[in-house]
Amino acid sequence: MKKLTAILLILNLAGAYLGAQDPYLSGIARLEEGDLQAAMTLFTKAIETKGANPDLLLKLAETHYSSGAYQQAIEYAKEANRMESGKGNYMLARSFAISVQVSPAVQYLEKHLKSRFKRPRHEILLDTAFASIEETAAWKALWKQTWYSEAENLEFEVAYLRRSAEYVAALEKIGEGLSENPRWDELYAEKGHILFLMGNYQDAVRAYSQAIEISATAAYYHGRAEAFIKQEKYSEGIKDLEHTLRLQPEKLSLYKRLSLLNQSAGNYPEAKENILQYLEYFPAIAEAHFICGEIYYDDRDYLKALDCFNRCLALDKDEASYFAARGKTYLNTGTYAYALKDFTMALDLDPYNPRIWYMKGICRLRLKDKEGAHSDLEKAARYGSVEARQLLEEMMD
Repeated sequence: MKKLTAILLILNLAGAYLGAQDPYLSGIARLEEGDLQAAMTLFTKAIETKGANPDLLLKLAETHYSSGAYQQAIEYAKEANRMESGKGNYMLARSFAISVQVSPAVQYLEKHLKSRFKRPRHEILLDTAFASIEETAAWKALWKQTWYSEAENLEFEVAYLRRSAEYVAALEKIGEGLSENPRWDELYAEKGHILFLMGNYQDAVRAYSQAIEISATAAYYHGRAEAFIKQEKYSEGIKDLEHTLRLQPEKLSLYKRLSLLNQSAGNYPEAKENILQYLEYFPAIAEAHFICGEIYYDDRDYLKALDCFNRCLALDKDEASYFAARGKTYLNTGTYAYALKDFTMALDLDPYNPRIWYMKGICRLRLKDKEGAHSDLEKAARYGSVEARQLLEEMMD
């Protein structure tokens, strides 16, 4: 009930900037938040408004599976199969397996292993959906057959070595594979991933670029973006993240990532657009309203910053930085009494924060409370604020 009240409140406050939401993407957002019933409703609405497609039907199957409605998951996965042959076989195998229906589970998994949708071996073997049937004769017989090529086994081995942090051995295996097939995009991407983990970001970019030249997938652009960002090449990283979103628009968290990057680069119009896009789908995330407020603050649009911080605090009053952010905004608008109240609230939550004590001291100076300001600045200096120490020295001169 508390969560629902917060959502209704924030929708009312944020109505001015909430756009027409895509029901499919809204369903993805609710799925991320674990609100399965809302996700089901939105995916169903997406079918009603845009028509069914295999991916949407599988999202409905996944949502019903997660809620324990396995028969409904089976029905939606079968419908996905009717629209695109083989698309729903893995979900069917999982749903039958979790229901301990061994024969159909193994049959659909076999069909999946024969299809172009085949998942990596380790992903299937680690899937807990199959735990209840792993000791059956049918399961063991299935895995006696050879389902993966030498190339696929090499990819599995490289991924295993990466997860085990055996990076040098993994790179050696990649070198062997690429010497036989220089157009192996998955190995270039693995190389990029491993070099990134090793801190070699320049060569990681190069490896991801080679993967992209062969197959321009969202995952490869995302990997290269993170390597660019580590090198502080923010414009290149931003372009790659934008490309990732065009290819995979359901990666909604990237809007927040893009917003923070554009804010750091001083691209405030883009940063605002990014965070407002994120808030369209996650209106009840206090941190997102906080980010929105910080962007408007940095752009010196203090009234809109206050609006964002108010929305943030309507959702979460347990975070000191939220009160401090609104306090500093009030300070810049000359609303000192409100600023003082917010800094006091912030210090109740985080009493040893030197920056908040410093801002509270500045606020008291503006209110002509020199004694109170001196006390606050002394605390700020005691907790490590160089600015406070310098200001105290100036006040003594």
